[in-house]
Amino acid sequence: MTHTSTNCFLDELWDFIFDGLKKKALKIHNEEKAREAYESKGEAVLQEMNLTELQKSYMKDFDYGKALLCWHIATEICYNVDQDENDEKRKWSKILSDYLTYLLIHQPKLTAAVAGITHERYGETCLEVKASANKLGAENLKDFCAKALEVRDEENGEGGYNREHAEERNHDAETGGRVLHGKSVFHDACNLARILRNHDKQWEMIVGVWAEMLSYAAGHCRGNEHARTVSRGGELLTHVWLLMAHFGITAQWPKN
Repeated sequence: MTHTSTNCFLDELWDFIFDGLKKKALKIHNEEKAREAYESKGEAVLQEMNLTELQKSYMKDFDYGKALLCWHIATEICYNVDQDENDEKRKWSKILSDYLTYLLIHQPKLTAAVAGITHERYGETCLEVKASANKLGAENLKDFCAKALEVRDEENGEGGYNREHAEERNHDAETGGRVLHGKSVFHDACNLARILRNHDKQWEMIVGVWAEMLSYAAGHCRGNEHARTVSRGGELLTHVWLLMAHFGITAQWPKN
C-alpha cells in the first residue's frame, strides 16, 4: 500500500506516451533503426539533445536496473528541489519514475529480463541513503534532497564518483553492514541530479528518458508475464507493450 497510488493516470501523460511511441515508429525505416528504437532505454533522448557525455556516463555504462535506480533518485531530488507545481513534465516524470521503481522492486517478474541483481543493489542503495540522511542531518525529504545536491565523493572532492575504489570503502556504523558503493548508486544519482538541475530543459529531458525506460521494460518483459497481469486488472506496462506492437516497435521488425 505504501508504494501504490489510487490516483487516476493522467490523460495528458497517456497522450505523451502515445505520441512519443508514434513519433519513434515514424522514424523506423529499416531493421537497424527498428533495433535502435526497441533497445533504447533513454539513450535516444539524450543523443537527440546532444548530451552524449551524459548518455555514456549515466546510461550506456549502466545496466537497466542500475540506470533506473540512479535516475529515480536523481528525479526525486530534482522534483523536491524544484517547486514549480505548474510544470506538467515535472509531474509526469515523478509518476513514471515512481511507477517503474515500484515494478522493479515489488513486481520483479515483470522486469526480470532486464533488471540484473536489483534487490541486492537496492538494499545497498537504501543503506547508503539512510547513512547519508543521518550524516547530513536532514529534517525531512525536501531538506534531504536539497542537501543531497551538495554530496561530494570524499575521494574525488568535486563530485566525481571514483568507481575504481568503489568497493574498498565505508562501513555503516548504525547497521553494522558494509556499504558496497560499487553496487549502490546514491553518489552517481547525486552527481546526475546536479547535472540535470543545470540544464535549461531538465524536465523535458527527464520525462523523455522515463518514457523510453517504460517502453524498454515493456518490450523486454516476457509475454507470459504480461498475460498474467491481465487477470489481475492489467498494468500500464502491458498497454505500452501492445501499443509498441501496434506501431511495429518490436524485436522483429515487421518489414511488411
